[in-house]
Amino acid sequence: MSDNSFPLHSDPCDLVSAAFILSTDEIDYRSIRETEQGHQHKYADLKIIIASCRDALRKQGIAVRQSLITLDGGNYCVTELLHTSGQWLRTYVPHILGADKNPMQAIGAAFTYGRRYGLLGAINAAPLKDDGGYDLAMAAPRKRDRRPSAPPKSSTMTLNDYGLTVLDVNGWCFANGIDKKWENWPDRERSRFLADLKSGRINKKMVLSGEAAP
Repeated sequence: MSDNSFPLHSDPCDLVSAAFILSTDEIDYRSIRETEQGHQHKYADLKIIIASCRDALRKQGIAVRQSLITLDGGNYCVTELLHTSGQWLRTYVPHILGADKNPMQAIGAAFTYGRRYGLLGAINAAPLKDDGGYDLAMAAPRKRDRRPSAPPKSSTMTLNDYGLTVLDVNGWCFANGIDKKWENWPDRERSRFLADLKSGRINKKMVLSGEAAP
């Protein structure tokens, strides 16, 4: 991120910085941690975080504004600490949508996530739990499994790859005096037959006409 595209503070920022430093003496960091302490699945949600800092910031002439913006082709949740002097401090959190949600639900979940972490960063708070209760692991694009897919287990599907069916092969067997149907062939014989189809030693026309393999 370049400083020009993602400014972190106004110029100057001495007054808002001094006011923020004074507010940290009264921000209720303990409430954020105690909410999570001893609760495996409990976390300090956005409401708790706002309550922990709102009065302390307001006392020093600071208000919080959070919004969605687009910068350098990316979407971000921006948290601003706005001082009565007109000076400000900012934090940016990438706005990443969940892939498995309704679009509007995904926007809402990502924005709440961004607001929570943006405000935590802005007031320099450290929660005990980092997931925020939001299932945004799915928000990130899922990596496709690049492993080769397993071959079809069904013999019929495998024959279909060559435009044939089990009935076609059974008819070919009958024409060539083979008394075993495809369903009763040992796996080794099936594999050999399919290998002959793949190599061209046997083809669809031969099977459908009942012509014997060379």
